Amino acid sequence: MGSSLFHMLGLFFSAAGLVLLIFVNIGITFQSSFLPNLYLVEASFSTVQLRFGPYNACVINGDKSTCTQPTPAQGIDYSTYGIDGLTGVDSDALAKLSKAYQLIVLIIPTTVFALISMFGWLMIRENRTGNRLPIIGAITSVLGVICGAATLALVIVCYKLAFEALQTKIPIVYQWGPSLYLLGVGGCGCLLVSFILYIIVIVRHKPDYDYTYFQKDEYATYGDNRHNY
Repeated sequence: MGSSLFHMLGLFFSAAGLVLLIFVNIGITFQSSFLPNLYLVEASFSTVQLRFGPYNACVINGDKSTCTQPTPAQGIDYSTYGIDGLTGVDSDALAKLSKAYQLIVLIIPTTVFALISMFGWLMIRENRTGNRLPIIGAITSVLGVICGAATLALVIVCYKLAFEALQTKIPIVYQWGPSLYLLGVGGCGCLLVSFILYIIVIVRHKPDYDYTYFQKDEYATYGDNRHNY
């Protein structure tokens, strides 16, 4: 029962992390249903609201909403978003922050690693003689955590420094959006739990009689057909 529990938990957390990361990826990219409300950060000045996602941004002014073209490595183009009055702001610093923000593309490998981690739990056969798949799953999970943490830190640092520089010249306020928390929970929290569970499965592996919860009937019917993976 213990092994079954670890597998169910690993599959649950890796799948949950993947779903949350998918929502981060598609937030404000598609202007339908609740997706425009899934943004990384929102800035407001005058009557204008700016919502930033990983691939584009939307400018909301009253009932009108216009969005930039989605791109996998967007920078922070302040003029495009209608932010004027930047005289005296360190333009070089803002340009560097915009360039650094293009590393937001790390959200893509984070999502891919979450997908591989989930498939790892689906493919593992514990009536095996080795730990090859759990090791691969553990590696992809920890790489997903690293990429997710880097993306999260990048978003926070780049936007915080950029908006603090803008606040010296214009009355702009900002707040973090739901996608930032989804990124933290999915890209860091869920994949970290998946990694820990992979390690537990590797340590607890007993090739003589250990088999997965979803293979018990098959194992009893066809006998000891072990896999070397």
